[in-house]
Amino acid sequence: MKLIYPDTIIWNLLCDQNVDPVTFLQQLNAKGYTLALSFHTVYELGRNFETDDPSRIARGKQLFSYVKQYLDLGIPCTKELWELIVAKGRNQFGGEGISHGPRQGSGAFQRTNSAAAVDEELR
Repeated sequence: MKLIYPDTIIWNLLCDQNVDPVTFLQQLNAKGYTLALSFHTVYELGRNFETDDPSRIARGKQLFSYVKQYLDLGIPCTKELWELIVAKGRNQFGGEGISHGPRQGSGAFQRTNSAAAVDEELR
């Protein structure tokens, strides 16, 4: 499955056009793609809350509620480099690593003891 990392403009457009997450992901999956959420996008969406402007705060809530629908459907999230380094170290020295996947359990981040899974994420 190939990952598409929409930026904040795309998330805004999807939200504004009320694109149904289930249908959209099914269409993407049928072509071998899925969406992924990056920490940078979360940061950018979160900037709506850096103000006292009620309309921006309301917009932030609307966007995060919309994105949450995709997370609930299992889209993957990117990791910070430090998370991958910690996971690699834990696997190298017998500890528990961190992995994620679109359909592994509930939520975007999962625990794994698989060194291969961590190595794959570091590539």
